[in-house]
Amino acid sequence: MGLQTGPHLLLLLLGILAFVQRNQGLSCAPCDDVNCDPLDPATCPAGIAVGVCECCTICAKGPGQACGSVFGDTGEKCGTGLRCWRGSRPSHGSRGFCVSEDQIRSLDYADY
Repeated sequence: MGLQTGPHLLLLLLGILAFVQRNQGLSCAPCDDVNCDPLDPATCPAGIAVGVCECCTICAKGPGQACGSVFGDTGEKCGTGLRCWRGSRPSHGSRGFCVSEDQIRSLDYADY
């Protein structure tokens, strides 16, 4: 009698899918292993932020610039006094844009 490959193949594929889904998250190298490029604060009009892996400094995003990432707020960060707005009902992985707190109150109200 031959081995039925259908159920075994299905189980193998489900196992591979589960492994891939679990390992698609953000992965950062230890900061000791990262070489950060020098950053001149004068080239960052919106200020300086810490990068997604929290090892290097980056230029913060200014008003109206895209922010966030598929990993939420860990992506591109807004400058001082700004927040990444994704709408009043953001979806998982949505990107937003940098706005002031006053603008967020207005935008949230306009969403309803």
